[in-house]
Amino acid sequence: MFDLELNRPIALEQAEAAQRRLPIFHEMRHDIEIKVRNFASGYQGEKKLRYFLGLIPEKRYHIFHGLRLPAENSFFQMDAHLLSAKLIILIESKNYSGKISIGKLQLTQEINNSTAIYDNPIVQVNRHKLLLQYFFKKYQIPPIPIETLVVFTKSSAEINIAPGYAEAEKKIAGSVIF
Repeated sequence: MFDLELNRPIALEQAEAAQRRLPIFHEMRHDIEIKVRNFASGYQGEKKLRYFLGLIPEKRYHIFHGLRLPAENSFFQMDAHLLSAKLIILIESKNYSGKISIGKLQLTQEINNSTAIYDNPIVQVNRHKLLLQYFFKKYQIPPIPIETLVVFTKSSAEINIAPGYAEAEKKIAGSVIF
């Protein structure tokens, strides 16, 4: 069922190694601690997603975690890639807590009296879809329908979608729906 298992991200291990080596009062210490928290949170979200994907009947999909493919002079990596004979589903997981507001251009997270702004995850997963289609074309792989989904893995997150943002209403899910 899992053709590519979920592994601990190298970026998390690198950030943790840097954190262990930096003196407590080093000027970069705070930035490294934030990176470690963010990478660890993302990994926890992917582990939650992996649990729910493990509930899918075995012969229905091939599941790839962290599949990384070339794109021109770079690479792109998908959190989860589900492959069946007739369909591919790309899933981007987000492990955010607090109040999450999703608009067409950005995602806003409000927690503990602070606000953080991120790229819209729907744009991210749609970009992965486009890059995967280019990949298929480049390597002469017959096209297959590709659907995309963004899953918020923290059940405590309050998710608000901007009024009239129909694409988000179709592509945003919380872990509760699994």
